Amino acid sequence: MVEPEKTRELVTKSLKCWASFERLVADLYDRMANKVTDEVLTLMLKWLSTESRSHSTYLENLSVMLEDIRENGCAEFIGIPWFTNEGLLREVSLVEHLDLEMALDILRKLQSTEKLASEEVYSVILSNLLKDLVSFVGIEAEPMRLVFEEISMQEKYHEKIVELLTEHISRKLSKL
Repeated sequence: MVEPEKTRELVTKSLKCWASFERLVADLYDRMANKVTDEVLTLMLKWLSTESRSHSTYLENLSVMLEDIRENGCAEFIGIPWFTNEGLLREVSLVEHLDLEMALDILRKLQSTEKLASEEVYSVILSNLLKDLVSFVGIEAEPMRLVFEEISMQEKYHEKIVELLTEHISRKLSKL
């Protein structure tokens, strides 16, 4: 049987790392928004950035309720989505202006990340940790379950928005 302290540490690390990942995604969307000239794209990227930052804040606050640990090894903990987003952020940071073709390429790569976040993280991983969270923080499960469901739904919308943005850019590029 796993010791309660080890379980608590794993839950806290999961929350911290996903909070960091959401912050990374928010930074990428924000950086992209500041480097594109298409007004629709800018507005939607800022929206996605704001939402991701909100998710990060919630997860970070929840992890602090459990235990204030440092977020070590999150890149390895999250894996490919982390490395993908980190690489995209570096790529966007290196250019002065993000043209539509580069934005389209990045959004296509982000589609898989948004799909992962909506299907895996909130729906499966974090909601399955809920039973352990409840025993650690001493509150009813229902409020946290509802927040996780809300975030999961928002992530599905993020996925759809990214899909629509790729279609928007593809249409614009086809007219050039």
